[in-house]
Amino acid sequence: MSGETISESKDTTSEEKTDLKIKFLTQLNDKSAIKDSPVVLECSIQSSTSAPIQVKWFKNGIQLQNNYDYEQTENNQHFQLIIRKVLIEDKGIYSVEVSNEIHRISSTCQLSIYENYVHVEQEKAGISIGIITTDDISSCLVVLIDGLFYQSPFAYLKHSSWTPKFPSSSSLSSVALISHILIDLADSIRQELKISFDLTEEPNLKESIKNLVIVVSGGEIKNVDAMRDAFYLLYNKTNLIHIINSINNMNDEKLVLKYDAIYLCQELINNISIIKATTNGLSVEKEDAYSKVENPNAIESVTTWMYINYNYYTKLGYAGIRFQYLRTTINLALMHINLLKKDQFFLTDKQTKEIIQENNLFLI
Repeated sequence: MSGETISESKDTTSEEKTDLKIKFLTQLNDKSAIKDSPVVLECSIQSSTSAPIQVKWFKNGIQLQNNYDYEQTENNQHFQLIIRKVLIEDKGIYSVEVSNEIHRISSTCQLSIYENYVHVEQEKAGISIGIITTDDISSCLVVLIDGLFYQSPFAYLKHSSWTPKFPSSSSLSSVALISHILIDLADSIRQELKISFDLTEEPNLKESIKNLVIVVSGGEIKNVDAMRDAFYLLYNKTNLIHIINSINNMNDEKLVLKYDAIYLCQELINNISIIKATTNGLSVEKEDAYSKVENPNAIESVTTWMYINYNYYTKLGYAGIRFQYLRTTINLALMHINLLKKDQFFLTDKQTKEIIQENNLFLI
């Protein structure tokens, strides 16, 4: 989107044009920003004359006035448009026009604005370029993927029971299961990218996303969780060829999803961390019985669940287990997610408070 245009008056000689010529040293660049954060669009020029220079800023072709909302500054032929607190409606095409009496140049860029905070409900997925959260994980699985969409950061989170769309899942191998999971992830990520980045169509993942890291959490302790276990195949690069062959052999999937699922596998292999399961699963009968308890002080009203809070910019977050008894909620355990080091570890209360304060995280 960034670009430059040049125009000149026809009423001057070539020598005069050379004397009065101006050119960009740095042009406007496309930018992405989080809602309520400051944004600075800037450029600089070089002029071969001391002739007066006029600067105009535009948004979507309409000239902007110099005011508190759009402050325009100039310092030694360096020009800035400062938006102190961007809103969603500030997204659009911005341009700057610099001119003297015979010469005019302009530069253009696109400003994209995204929500800072996204909360993902159960059986849903979402994308954020700031903080993304979910809670009440229990026996469900949560997949968090960190990466870049072209040059824009994003964090994708899916909270799901991960019930496969095919009837005979119990008889499938782990390779077949992870293949179907990757197809499902590719389909979901394409849809969420289209929504989050205001695209006209779903993007090709191989062309648009990179630098991917995945964290998997949730699931049950006692019961065998085949879907969760299938993710462990991504720890070992020797499994790559088997997973790719499995995806290629699927007959009921779109070709584009196969290509994207294979790309996800190649990006995520050996770039995965799986947090240990924390939920003790109950039988359907017990869950039904507990849901009917009316006395809030009864022992059956004890509940536990997990939650995740992740900040893309710091690459830090936490996954916690909450214990609720009577009317008191306690954090039993807290695990730190550090994708810069690709590790997780349990924290003391003091460490937890320090991380939350230092990295602008917050409890759900």
